[in-house]
Amino acid sequence: MLEKTGLDAAALECGVHWPYLDEATRALWPETISFMFGRHNSLQELIRGQREEFQGQHQSLQGLIRGQHQSLQGMIHSQRESLQGMIRGQHESLQELIRSQHEETMLYLRQREEEMRREWEATREFNREILLRNEKVYTSMIVQLEENTEQTRANTRAVLSMLDRLDGPGGIAAA
Repeated sequence: MLEKTGLDAAALECGVHWPYLDEATRALWPETISFMFGRHNSLQELIRGQREEFQGQHQSLQGLIRGQHQSLQGMIHSQRESLQGMIRGQHESLQELIRSQHEETMLYLRQREEEMRREWEATREFNREILLRNEKVYTSMIVQLEENTEQTRANTRAVLSMLDRLDGPGGIAAA
């Protein structure tokens, strides 16, 4: 621009600015305005290009995010199915363990119940035998006691009869 006005860089006092002469400034207006509008048009094109580039990147990122989202959903779904399968397996394993423990416990309880029933029967039979033996022993003792009682009564009668003879007229007591 300086060359068009016939000036060089030495004419600049403090950097790029409008020339001090009004005629020179007016002479530069058409160029400045066309430069600015040209610049404006090129800025609009640059902005439009940037916008299109950003929109392309935006669509590309959306596609990438969609792909990543679908990939993550697939991975989460497969992990969930894997975990559900593992939990199902553990659940079935625990159910089988509980079932076998229950069966073992029930078998033990039935065996224990049978042992207790046999012990009860054995104790009952033992007590019955003791009672029968005691009955025989006590029955014979009762018979002996009754015989001894009869013998004691007979002996008591004999002693009393002798005492009566001794007490009677002409007995030891009369003398």
